[in-house]
Amino acid sequence: MKTGLSFFALLCCLNLSAQENILNTNGKYLTIGVGIPIHTVRDQAHSPFAYRGSGFRVFTNFEEVKDNGVFRLSFSIESATLKAKIKPRQDTKGATELNNMELSVGYYARVGDDASSDNRQYVGGAYNLQFNNRSYPLPTNNTQSLLFQSSLSVGALDRRSIDGSDRWMATTRIDLPLLTALYRPTYIGIGPFLHIPKVGGKEFFKNLEIVTLNKFFKIAVGVDADHQARDWRTDRIAYDWSLLYTPLPKTKPMIATVGSLGYGFRVLL
Repeated sequence: MKTGLSFFALLCCLNLSAQENILNTNGKYLTIGVGIPIHTVRDQAHSPFAYRGSGFRVFTNFEEVKDNGVFRLSFSIESATLKAKIKPRQDTKGATELNNMELSVGYYARVGDDASSDNRQYVGGAYNLQFNNRSYPLPTNNTQSLLFQSSLSVGALDRRSIDGSDRWMATTRIDLPLLTALYRPTYIGIGPFLHIPKVGGKEFFKNLEIVTLNKFFKIAVGVDADHQARDWRTDRIAYDWSLLYTPLPKTKPMIATVGSLGYGFRVLL
């Protein structure tokens, strides 16, 4: 019921801005928005069940668009409540609370000889940072999950007007990390049965694992549709989807997906 009301409110916001057109020129842009993420995660270090649920997301992007490239900085925080997916359906008498924070800084260089501002393609890379925490209800192998990853990724952007319109423009993004520093401790707490040592900076960096695609795989895809409202502002409809998989630690793999629909304002600075 709560998820349905959230989607209804989001659609109402979209309808209010349905009379508008697009910014497709060079410049510096700031986007601030909110969204509704839907998470699905199965982490065998904590539970044999897959958990699924929705939550709330706040995001912001800074973009500097030039003829020869795009500098992009994005930041988001989100929280969600997840329930176990069990067949036949039954009450697990508890929910998993998820918190997630992500930061990305990247540069994408323009490719191709087309001088038009209505159709541009870019390739480049980004530095990514993610902190993900889940609190599981009992019974479980352990109640707290922590994932920290810092990665270097390659990616591409495609910016083009929609059906040749001067009122709408779509930006499609895809990123894939190639080298990742991963911190994912297996057990960080069911007290008093488990002794949990304090983790200082030295221990944290000592336990970071440098891995490649075979140990940490995360593909992130995003589509932004901008519709101009003023000479200095567009309304942005944003959809983001990602798939994360890691077999670490051994015998306790984790797979997670998240799709988020969002709405925000993109302003020309």
